[in-house]
Amino acid sequence: MFSNPYMRVHRRRAAHRRRSRGPWVGWGRALLSLAALGVGAILVRGVFLDFLGESTAVVGQGLSGMVLRLGLVLVGMAAIDMYGALLRSEDRDILAILPVEPVAVVLAAIGRLILRRVWVVPACGVLLVPVALEVGIWPWLLAVAGLISVQVFAWPAAACTLLLSVYVSESTRWAPILDLIRGPNPREQAAFLYAPGIVLVVSALILFASMSAVAGAISGHSSALLLLLIGPAIGVGLGLLVPRLARGAWLRAAVVTTEIDARWEALRDHDEASRGAVYLDWSVRFFPPSWRRRLRHELRHGWRGRRAWLMAAWVLGLAGAAAGWTEAATGPVRALSVAVLGVALVASVTFALERDEPPFLRWWLPDGPGPRHLLRALAVLLWVQPVVVLSAVPVGLFAGLEGFGLALLVGQTYAMALAFWAVVSARLGALGPVVYAVVALASGLLLPLGYGLEFGGPS
Repeated sequence: MFSNPYMRVHRRRAAHRRRSRGPWVGWGRALLSLAALGVGAILVRGVFLDFLGESTAVVGQGLSGMVLRLGLVLVGMAAIDMYGALLRSEDRDILAILPVEPVAVVLAAIGRLILRRVWVVPACGVLLVPVALEVGIWPWLLAVAGLISVQVFAWPAAACTLLLSVYVSESTRWAPILDLIRGPNPREQAAFLYAPGIVLVVSALILFASMSAVAGAISGHSSALLLLLIGPAIGVGLGLLVPRLARGAWLRAAVVTTEIDARWEALRDHDEASRGAVYLDWSVRFFPPSWRRRLRHELRHGWRGRRAWLMAAWVLGLAGAAAGWTEAATGPVRALSVAVLGVALVASVTFALERDEPPFLRWWLPDGPGPRHLLRALAVLLWVQPVVVLSAVPVGLFAGLEGFGLALLVGQTYAMALAFWAVVSARLGALGPVVYAVVALASGLLLPLGYGLEFGGPS
């Protein structure tokens, strides 16, 4: 890996970026990241680690459940990140037309991804620090080891699945199945759409092994520690298959993705010619005429360029509804906790929107900073509505109309404040995402705690 020429280029580019930004940017981001993780650990302790202080068996079961939740996050991130690294990277358009060695390119892409995400498991360990402080260092080490086992498996499993999906997308044998499950998408894209789900299904065995290892070792069964070796062992085996799969799949993927993009462009042109509307375009009519053109521009920018963020709002809203779907007194606090985190994640789309616009466009098409940023914040507020409203629904069902109104008021106030803060943070450069994360996590911690302590939750 260290002799890989593409990795050498990556290291040189990274060194140039560090020198151009200066040392203070890196140190500042590191300190702010630690602060954000500290706030996140307090939030996790209050919402997900309420089993601490119970018996050993209860702690073991609760901690294994946390390993499952965080493990699912790790596997999902690995699958989505690997798709971007192997099939949709910025370097692909350049390298695909050159006489490159596909195996070296794929290994370099995986190596860059690992270096970029190596902090995720340590960050999860920081979120679980309350376990070490209240129960002991041994259960905390077991949980971190379980997450490492899942992560070591997830990266090669995601790489193999996505490389295999290239062959599946062109296979005539799989064509009937892809036509059955593709919905309105092109047939070839169905293989890529379901690849993350396949990775999650395959990872079920590793997740179960890590959970069982944590619960068993905490209960005194030291032999359960052997289960932690299953993930790395299978991961190493899958890693050995990556070069063989990459040799033919990486170059063929360029043809497949180009065909998919061409079909979507044709569909989009036809759709815009017939309707001329996008997601939430109908809401523009309720605003002043002087706002409508810019607001429509922001809505179309988000829908066409960053649609995944917008659709994630519905998924996160359903997650908030599921978290609050209980008659327990903690139900509203759980729903609000998921809602504020979901709002923070969806509102972070402003950083992607800011990067999408080239600097020269602001000089060629100036429109004044005030209305532009105000209307972008308004668009973000519209996009996060599914998170706020869906999370408040179970509160209304179990706590009545008063509880629904209170949850909706708190959620909408937080959404408005965070939408404007996201737009402001996006203008801060490299420190913007970290500053945004610190404020989002801090407010996301204080809101559920204040909701639960000051109001006692709706009853």
